[in-house]
Amino acid sequence: MRLPSDIEAEAKDQLKGYVVPAIQHLKELVEGAQSESVQLGAIKDVLDRAGLKPVDKQQVEQVNRIDNMSDEELQTKLDAISMDQYGVTLEELDAVMKSVKAQRH
Repeated sequence: MRLPSDIEAEAKDQLKGYVVPAIQHLKELVEGAQSESVQLGAIKDVLDRAGLKPVDKQQVEQVNRIDNMSDEELQTKLDAISMDQYGVTLEELDAVMKSVKAQRH
């Protein structure tokens, strides 16, 4: 019984003999096909196999709103978050922390 890996290896060995003639035929199509669409297809195949395939996916870049905010706007936003979470602004929290540190020393 032949294993699938043995069959695949034999198939690859048999196909190796077609590589050079296939490349030569593709070259002939690029250089001399009468149909422009056939030439274009051959050119694309050559470029793809040469590693110059076009990008398959698009890159989407999202601009974050905070990139365009001033320091004051950012501070206001942080204070609002701190107020929601802890009931104090960051400035008030900072003052409390300084007081606690001063009492320790």
